[in-house]
Amino acid sequence: MDDGRTDSGRWYSPAMKLRLIFLLILIPAGILQAQTRNVIITVSDLHDVCKPALELVDSVSEQRGPEEAVQIVRCFGYVEGVVSAVIRLSVAGFMIDPLYEGTFCFPETTEPRNWIESFVAWAEDNPEKLETPAVDGFLLALIDAFPCDGSVASTPPADSP
Repeated sequence: MDDGRTDSGRWYSPAMKLRLIFLLILIPAGILQAQTRNVIITVSDLHDVCKPALELVDSVSEQRGPEEAVQIVRCFGYVEGVVSAVIRLSVAGFMIDPLYEGTFCFPETTEPRNWIESFVAWAEDNPEKLETPAVDGFLLALIDAFPCDGSVASTPPADSP
C-alpha cells in the first residue's frame, strides 16, 4: 500500500515542507493584517470613524455608496453596542470600572447621535487621551457629557453655538 511516504519514512516531500513553511509565514501575516485593518482600538480610531459618520448623516444626499453606509454603521453600531452592554451589565448588578469615577445618565430625549457628538467633541478636547482604549474614552466622554447629578454637560454637542 502506497501511503505517500518517501524512502526516509516521512509522509511529506521536501516540496510539501516548503509549502508548509510558506503557509506558516503567510497565515500569521494575514491575520496580523486583518487585525490592524478597520479595527477600532483607540479613541483616535473611534474618532476617525465617527466624525465622518456624523458628517455623512448630516449630508443632504439620500444616495450613499456602500463605503459611506459602512462608515455610519461602524460608528453607530459600536457606540450603541457599548451603551447597550454597559446598561445591561449595570441592570444585572455589575458596576462600571472604578476608573471612570462616575456613571452617565441619559436624558429621555437623548439619541445615539448625541452620544457620538459628545464623544467627538470630547476626543478633540482631550488629545492626550487619543491612545486610550476606545471603550474607555467613549465611556469617559459619556460621563462628562451626561453626568447623573443633573448638571449641564461640560462638553456641548458639536452643533451648539
